[in-house]
Amino acid sequence: MSAPAAPGRGLRGRRCRTRPAGPGAEQTPIVLAAGVILVLTAGGFLVRRWWTHRQSPALFRDYD
Repeated sequence: MSAPAAPGRGLRGRRCRTRPAGPGAEQTPIVLAAGVILVLTAGGFLVRRWWTHRQSPALFRDYD
């Protein structure tokens, strides 16, 4: 059985390397959350409008 690797070392004793975060990496979760909120809000509005139209189509008839 082999000895455990030293702290900070990966498999076979090699140094683990991680890439540094690119520019704007701190803002990515915020942008994604804002996008999800925007999509859910727009979808909710469209579903609400569709449901209202389905329940009372007379409100949406064109009177010429």
